Amino acid sequence: MSKVSCYVRTQRLLAGLSQDELRALLPRAGHDRISTTERGLHPPNGGEILAYEAIFGLSGRELFPKRYCEVEEKVIDHAYALHRKLEGKNDKKSIQKRIFLEGILTRAVERRGRKRV
Repeated sequence: MSKVSCYVRTQRLLAGLSQDELRALLPRAGHDRISTTERGLHPPNGGEILAYEAIFGLSGRELFPKRYCEVEEKVIDHAYALHRKLEGKNDKKSIQKRIFLEGILTRAVERRGRKRV
């Protein structure tokens, strides 16, 4: 996992933008919002993540690697727990859900494998 929690400041400086100029590009942002996001004091909401993606052309995963890893871990834990709950159930819906959950788990394992290489 990256030690950097957020690359918004890096991208903002590469673009030559001040915090006020970046805030002007966001659909909605309070006065200190850019600063607190850049310092990792306040996680971005979904709308902000989408806005940053549109502004910088980078995914939320690229802009907020630490937060992405934290959320991914929780999703994996929940997917695994739900998969275990569905074990032994052979109705069509349960099979469909298990296949879907296995896809989540497989993608996570593949991503981790690529990071270690």
